[in-house]
Amino acid sequence: MEKKNTDYSASAVNLTNPETVASYLTIYHTDCQSLADLQAQAAACVPPDLQAKIRDYQQSLTNAQQYLRTLIDSDGSYQDIERGIYAVKQRKVSISYNPQILRGKHPAEAALVIEEMVNGTKLAGLIKGGLLDLATLKAEGSSKETETFTYIIK
Repeated sequence: MEKKNTDYSASAVNLTNPETVASYLTIYHTDCQSLADLQAQAAACVPPDLQAKIRDYQQSLTNAQQYLRTLIDSDGSYQDIERGIYAVKQRKVSISYNPQILRGKHPAEAALVIEEMVNGTKLAGLIKGGLLDLATLKAEGSSKETETFTYIIK
């Protein structure tokens, strides 16, 4: 069975199929295919023994990175700013807050910072299951649409 192409009619912005876009898209596709052909030719030029050496070095580097992590954990981080050589373990901290405790201890401030959220994934399940209707939610003001844009170029 042949794979069907995606139809973006329902979500595309200003879908008018202009000739200017079609022409440049043809050039883009041709360049993509040319690049893929060149990459395949380059890979075919690498002798098998050299490919094996490359794989060996890649594996050796993976092992070395893991060993460096072990050394950093046991012995500490290293940095040489002048030479730009680093083996550093950084600590990143994210903070989460308990809304119930914050509400109990700081009720006035809590009202300013605590936001009640609807779980969109679970709501989508209720819509899919027929327990709620998206058109009804929109009509009664229970939902709000926010537009974001992405470009799909294939």
